[in-house]
Amino acid sequence: MEAIVGAVKVASANTRKNKAEGILCQLLNSFDVVALQEVSESSISAWDQVQSLYPGAVLFRNVVGKKHGVAIAIKNPFAPLASVVTKDKDGEVLWIKINLFSGPLNLVCIYGSNVPTEQSNINIFLKEICECSEPVIIVGDMNFAPTHSLDTRGMSTVHTWPFLSERLTDGSLIDTWRALHVDKSEFTRVSSDNTKFSRIDLCLANLPAWLNSEALSCEIGNRIPCSD
Repeated sequence: MEAIVGAVKVASANTRKNKAEGILCQLLNSFDVVALQEVSESSISAWDQVQSLYPGAVLFRNVVGKKHGVAIAIKNPFAPLASVVTKDKDGEVLWIKINLFSGPLNLVCIYGSNVPTEQSNINIFLKEICECSEPVIIVGDMNFAPTHSLDTRGMSTVHTWPFLSERLTDGSLIDTWRALHVDKSEFTRVSSDNTKFSRIDLCLANLPAWLNSEALSCEIGNRIPCSD
């Protein structure tokens, strides 16, 4: 997933079977901020290799266990302006703030590994994030397809996320890619036998006004192979 927010270029990718530092080296060449999901300590152990290519770059991480984990890498000139707001204990949410000269930008990286319940940590954190009065961009592998008919193909059922569905319905969150590509079908995941497709990697924003300006764009990239 690729987004341009004002002057900041943001990419989001699921590392899964890939080495995180390899993806970071590739994406930081074109983007200021890279958000990763399914990050393990072993997959991101060579951060110094990334820093040798991008001096001054910083890495914020929230890694728990072998499977879960999210991370956000930021290169100069935005690295010194960023700090962690909060993160959950399950390695599924990482919330940072970048204090731009034009005002703060909150960036949240999410990995929705399971169908969240009302009381799950990821759902509780998301509610707090949605109450933020400042600009917020939420990116990640959410395992949730907002519009079944447009965002899936060959799939009879997909994960549901009631809280996200409600926020997208009432307009407090905007599915930026869908808002900019109203009737288009494009996918971020494909099954190994090429029979099931879905768009479950999302970029959400809390300010609808962004979509009426040149401050926000969102595209699905093909730089990193995606498969389940």
